[in-house]
Formats: sequence, C-alpha cells, structure tokens
Amino acid sequence: MTEDYVMIYEAWGEEEEKVIEGLLRASGIDVLVKSHVTPLTHPFTINGLGSFRIFVRRQDKEIAESILKEKVP
Repeated sequence: MTEDYVMIYEAWGEEEEKVIEGLLRASGIDVLVKSHVTPLTHPFTINGLGSFRIFVRRQDKEIAESILKEKVP
C-alpha cells in the first residue's frame, strides 16, 4: 500500500503537519503521515527527529504540489 504513496512535504511540528494535512484533505487528496517520535512525549525536533513526513498517492502528487505551492508560503 505505501509503495503507492510519495512524500511531498516534511513538517517540523504537529501544528504545521495538521494544517498541511487539512489543506490537502479538504481538496479531496488522501494523505498518509509518518513520524518517528510521539509529539506529545517529545514536542520538539532535533535533526529530523519529531518531524512529520506527509505522503500522497502517486497519482495525486502533481495536484498536491500545486495546492501547496499556491497556499503555503
């Protein structure tokens, strides 16, 4: 299943991740989020630990990137 997904964004906090995830989902794009650290236990990032990687289906990649380019500074 995850081989059909590609990473399109890396967020450096749960708040940022939720905004990006919500923006994509509101546009009808299925989102998969992965993180190596539980943010409520460790609410910080060091060298990528605690970051959130946001994935979309391969066929949605172009439209998702377009949405992010338009909406995210």
